[in-house]
Amino acid sequence: MSLFPPEGYQNSESSQIFGDGPEFVGARNYRNHAWRVNAVTSLLRIADSLYVGVVDVAAASAWYIDKLGLRQVVLDNEEGCVALAFSKKDMTAITLGPRSRPADGATPMLYASNVERAREKLISRGVCVGPIKEDRQGTHYFVIRDLDGNPIEITKEP
Repeated sequence: MSLFPPEGYQNSESSQIFGDGPEFVGARNYRNHAWRVNAVTSLLRIADSLYVGVVDVAAASAWYIDKLGLRQVVLDNEEGCVALAFSKKDMTAITLGPRSRPADGATPMLYASNVERAREKLISRGVCVGPIKEDRQGTHYFVIRDLDGNPIEITKEP
């Protein structure tokens, strides 16, 4: 899986697809912000839907969107929650909401198609990233921390 678009990928729709940010990677004429997000999201997927309690839902949502490339798919103003996914078509989502609401206690988990590459990309985006470890089954993983210090495990896609 390539992290870069096909050679010569730039057409009249590129500003709609990649936004209007500064240029990406030197001589390449790809749009920065949206392409960086796509580079991270192409490596990750949500393992299972779950709830994450946060202090400030708006600030946490902005962090998950900017650092992980998630998108808001549902906003529940009554409950004060936001559901985030990589695509509106995803069947799984991370729901952010007030810490006062009970959580299920599970550590959020994202699958990575390439653990080493995902770790490098997240470091480049300023995410607090732990070392790559190996569990008893030989699966490689690492842990990141969100804005509130909540752990998120990034593990090799099964």
